[in-house]
Formats: sequence, structure tokens, C-alpha cells
Amino acid sequence: MLLDPAEIARYLSCPDEGASLTPVSGGLRYDRCSRIFPFQKPNLLEILPAKPIAISTSEVPAGYENAYLQAYSRVWESRNDALPWGASETSSARTMRRRERHTEEVLRLLQDVPGDADGVFCDLSAGAGHTTFAAARRSRPVFHCDLSVTAVHYASAKATRLGLENMVILRSDYFRPPFLNSIQHLTCLDSLIRGPWHDIRLLANIRQALAPGGTAVVDFHNWWHNPLRRLGLLPENFGENRSYTKSEVQQLLKQAGIDEVVVGAFIQEADAQRLSARVLARLLPATRFMVRLTSPQRNVR
Repeated sequence: MLLDPAEIARYLSCPDEGASLTPVSGGLRYDRCSRIFPFQKPNLLEILPAKPIAISTSEVPAGYENAYLQAYSRVWESRNDALPWGASETSSARTMRRRERHTEEVLRLLQDVPGDADGVFCDLSAGAGHTTFAAARRSRPVFHCDLSVTAVHYASAKATRLGLENMVILRSDYFRPPFLNSIQHLTCLDSLIRGPWHDIRLLANIRQALAPGGTAVVDFHNWWHNPLRRLGLLPENFGENRSYTKSEVQQLLKQAGIDEVVVGAFIQEADAQRLSARVLARLLPATRFMVRLTSPQRNVR
């Protein structure tokens, strides 16, 4: 049985004002302005802010603003069979194994924290859903969030096909996510790559979404993983996206108001189940920095 709208509403809030929502026929309503966020499918809710945010074009890669506005304003389609970037149907077996290792490490980091192991889970930038579908085996509910119409259509159809009734697919904007101190476990992967202006804002939103004592895992691409490309001595394969040194990661976290963190390393080329992983870990700089951050517990008087 799919999650009841009243249960879904417990964790969500108006993306503009952070106020609670009320279940109504066909969606959730913000009572103050009577705005209704509609269920496009039984497991798919569209919950966008009233308007897109203003992007600082001088501080993000060229073209990002256009891509963001196009994704935000895309007209809803009742049917969409397109495949999102990273879908298993278009990926090689080698690529999928790397993604599986990445997901396994992320979920391990979340599970290593004392607390509610089965608490509500959210991925703020879920894409094709590799992390959310893995998390659905151990959490209830699971929120798969993305601005892309293609990504949420794909996730909704796959969740239905697999009979995953604890998954809620949200078409949402991570600049104004529909969560306020309500998420126990959160991930945001392959998204902190647009530069400090973008990444600090996203980190602050992640901190705000977490419930007291909640935990998030995010990742940053490591500048030192391939410095010859970053210096222009080899062809660039990361476009205009940003990678960071460890000290730069720590500075971004500080600027976002995040203090309680653990910064680790992840080498995607190394399969932890093989002996060669230990050798690679000594020879290769980390592909990514894996950061686990924890929201402080509220003091109870």
C-alpha cells in the first residue's frame, strides 16, 4: 500500500515559506495562500517554489543558469519514456559497478551513525535513483528528489514496476527544498560541483533539511585526483564543473555554517572486496571526498 498523503505531509513543508502542508484531494495544500502541490501520479508529487531563484551568473559556470531555468520551467508531460543521465539501461557494467560501490559507501557512512537506522531518507539530487532505490530496502519513507521531469518520471515508473510502495518521488528544487528539520538521513551526490556560490547555498539547504540529530552524506570531487587535467596539461573531462582540495572543502562547509563533520576519502577505481584496493588507496589520490555531517541535537529542558 502506498504511503498515505497525511504521512507524506508530515515531512514536507512549503518550499517558499517553510510552513506545514495539509492533505487535500489530489495533492497537498499550503493553507495560508491556498496553493496546492499536485500529485502527478500516485507516488509522484510536484512541489516547486513559486518561482526559480536568481542565479549569480558571474559565479557559476556558463550555461548553468539556462539549464536550471529550462529544467524549472519545463511543461509537465503525462508520459515520458526518456532515460535520465546515469540510467542503468544506458550504462556499461563497469560503470554500474562503480556506481554501486559509491552507493554502498554512502549508505555505510549513514548506517555507521548511532540513531534511527530506519528513519526517513531523502536524496536531494537523485537523478536516476541509484541511491534512493538502494535505500528503499531499509528506510520508510524514501524521498527521491529531482528538478528534472525525465528523472522523476523514470523513478516513478521504476518504483511502481518494482512494487516499492515506500518511495515518494518529488519534483522539487534543491535551492528551495520542501523540507525543514524533518529528514533523518540525507544524501546529495555529484551535485557540489558548480562553484562556491552554488555549493554553499546547497550545503546550507541540506543543513536546514535535517532533523535534530539527522545525518547527511555529500561528496566533492578531489582536485588532486587528476591535477594534470586541472592545470590544462591533459584534456579536461570535467567541463566547467569544480573540483576541490580538502582545505577548500572544509572552507565551504564552514561558510555554510556546518561544524560537525567527518571528511573521508573514496577511490572509485578500487573495489573494496579486492586486495588491489589497498594498493590503489596508497598510490592514487582519492577520487572524491566523502563528507558526513550531523545536525546538532536540540536541547530538551
